[in-house]
Amino acid sequence: MERDLANILTEVLIFPYQKEVVDALMEACSKFVEEINLSQYEDCVLYLCLDMPATDLIESIKSQTGREFPNRVYRAMAGCVVGEALARVSDEDDKVMFPLALRNVLKAKTDDVDGIISKTIDPACFAAVEDYWAENINIPSLCGKDMVSSTIFDNSNWRETGLDIDESFGDIQALAKYYRREQFKKKFAGRNASENQDIYAFALQIADEIAAQDWLFTAENPVAIFKSLKLKGTAISLNNIKSRVLGVQDAEADIDYVSVYRRYLYANDYEELGAHRINPLNFGIAIFYELLYERLKTEKYE
Repeated sequence: MERDLANILTEVLIFPYQKEVVDALMEACSKFVEEINLSQYEDCVLYLCLDMPATDLIESIKSQTGREFPNRVYRAMAGCVVGEALARVSDEDDKVMFPLALRNVLKAKTDDVDGIISKTIDPACFAAVEDYWAENINIPSLCGKDMVSSTIFDNSNWRETGLDIDESFGDIQALAKYYRREQFKKKFAGRNASENQDIYAFALQIADEIAAQDWLFTAENPVAIFKSLKLKGTAISLNNIKSRVLGVQDAEADIDYVSVYRRYLYANDYEELGAHRINPLNFGIAIFYELLYERLKTEKYE
């Protein structure tokens, strides 16, 4: 996707900047993207979608160009940075986290940023999240191996099996994963909300259970799990949902800022989201992706 900064700036400017200014801004954007980290990227996503100024970006642009610009220009630059970062990202962890962060915040975007987003973000970037899940759910086949029946069951301790732990660990791990997945399938087969349980509280509970699995990829298709649970109901406001789910779960004190729904529900942030309407199915899926982001961030960056 080609990002033309002069065209992007038409979303926020009445009169265009001279080419020299646009070139200086584009160079500043490129230099910022070259060394961007996850925290800076998150700030740019929040700036783009929710108009929360990204201090590092603003100071970098001021330093590179030697001048100041209106807030609306910096916000357009945040869109350019996000788009460029998604296009250039090479780190394997960032390849997943960058689009997932944007996905989590994008659902809360303000309407006035639609033009910038359409000119900076390639929708194909979001496929990286599903690709990541698909790459990690596979379990190595144990077909043709008789380790369990003839080696494990017939002996009373590890020494008697004659197995070398280094050679057998992969097979044992695969067995554990198979067991975990089968137990998971049984648990969720035909599962419904308990009597008198609010449907949104139920969706929240399911999101937490899927995201908190010991083996993260136990669920082969998290979205399909939600769809199988008959999370029916018309969309209601997040303000209404908040009144229903408060007290149902103890949320962690430290909720990531890109987890916009959870920040609204538990940290009283993003008050403007109160009127946002969502149905139980999409609510559960959205919460799952927020929890997934926070778990991956903890495991890969902290």
